[in-house]
This record gives sequence, structure tokens and C-alpha cells, in this order.
Amino acid sequence: MGGRKRLREEYENGGGRTWGIWNSIKKEFQFGIKERSPMLAEEKLFKKIGWNAAKYRFSAEAYPNETEKTLGLRYGLRYGGSGPLIPEERLKRLVREGKFKAPRLRRK
Repeated sequence: MGGRKRLREEYENGGGRTWGIWNSIKKEFQFGIKERSPMLAEEKLFKKIGWNAAKYRFSAEAYPNETEKTLGLRYGLRYGGSGPLIPEERLKRLVREGKFKAPRLRRK
């Protein structure tokens, strides 16, 4: 399968994840949109706020799964905080065993 075709299929089918609208200025998901593909999430955003959805700050992003939340990747550099970029295998093993807890946020 070619690269362009694979990207198109992921855009239309979502790759089995839940997608929402990410605001890159506020560093948070907004509008409470949860869809099964980025295409459907963007379509719902356009229906909700009209042509303001075309602004550069809004993009369709996958919600973090449970492992990413536990590792603190939700609060990592991608999401506006400081956290591990690539977790070590030892840390992944601790998450699977249930011995690792997510770091707490200091801000409100």
C-alpha cells in the first residue's frame, strides 16, 4: 500500500482511535467533539462554528489513549507541558504492571 493511499485511509477511517479538535493556542481539546476519524471531526467543527473552523489553530488530533495518559504523554511537549518524549521500555513495563502513576499537574 502506497504512502499517500495509507494516509488517506487513516484520514477517512481514523485508525481505530477517537479524534477531536485540538486548539494549538490554548493547548487543549475543544468543542467536545469525539468522532471515529479526523475527517468527521473536522466536518462536525465546520457545522458547529462555520468558516472560523478554517483558522490555523484548529486541527483534528487523536485523543490520548490510556497508556499515553498514564505515561504522562498527554502533558508532554506535544500538549504544552513537560514530559517524556519517548518512554523507556522499563517505564512501559511498569505501566503494564500497574505500578506507575501519572504525574500530577501543578496548574489549575
